[in-house]
Amino acid sequence: MNSSQNVISTSVCNSYTAANGEVYTTSGTYIQNLTNASGCDSTLTLILEINYAATNTINATGCANYIAPDGQTFTQEGTYAVTIPTFNGCDSIITINLTLEAIDTTVNILPLGFQANEALAFYQWLDCDNNFAPISGEVNREFFPNSPGNYAVRITNNGCVDTSACYSFSTVDLNRLDYHSAIKVYPNPCAEELTVECHGRESFSYSIVDITGDAVSSGRLQLIGHLVAIDTSMLTAGMYVLQLNNEQAVRFVRR
Repeated sequence: MNSSQNVISTSVCNSYTAANGEVYTTSGTYIQNLTNASGCDSTLTLILEINYAATNTINATGCANYIAPDGQTFTQEGTYAVTIPTFNGCDSIITINLTLEAIDTTVNILPLGFQANEALAFYQWLDCDNNFAPISGEVNREFFPNSPGNYAVRITNNGCVDTSACYSFSTVDLNRLDYHSAIKVYPNPCAEELTVECHGRESFSYSIVDITGDAVSSGRLQLIGHLVAIDTSMLTAGMYVLQLNNEQAVRFVRR
């Protein structure tokens, strides 16, 4: 008689289909009684190690893009499936629910300055003409340059950081008006009123503009003894621009 005995030891992923058609899904030692090519009994000892492919789902967030565990870079929100090889030779499948939190780096042009459109963030204004050097103290959403140049803002929000394009500024802001060396405006910041002092003129037209460019007050000033006071009590705290005779402008702060 030509009976035979064989041993097979193997490691597979998820399941194993034996020669007799049986499917195994757990590790172990299995005995199979088969018939060999000579028509005799054959005993097969099957030593199985079953490893399993891992599956996982993660909710991920990114900034302008997201690098997945397999090295792929995604630049749009959505659901993605990625495959990661594991040490036991079985793939790990990860489903990624991706949300991107891109920063709005556009900038709104204001009278005598700029405003970042991204709200409720951290800001640092930069001097593009000086290798993007941070400008000391300019960490607010609005920025009013004191000299012509090109400026950008670095914005940090929800762990994301991005920088705007550079914007050109060409209007020199004067903290004290000087019209033929005869006009002064004070105090700045002001509270209830802003004083205009002038020698050589008797009257001016004026307008007060907020940082969005809307005129909030206007009229004509009649000087008495070279002085006139503008009522600023109706203004809310913030930054404004005072324009005189549509020729001169000065930025001031209402406390």
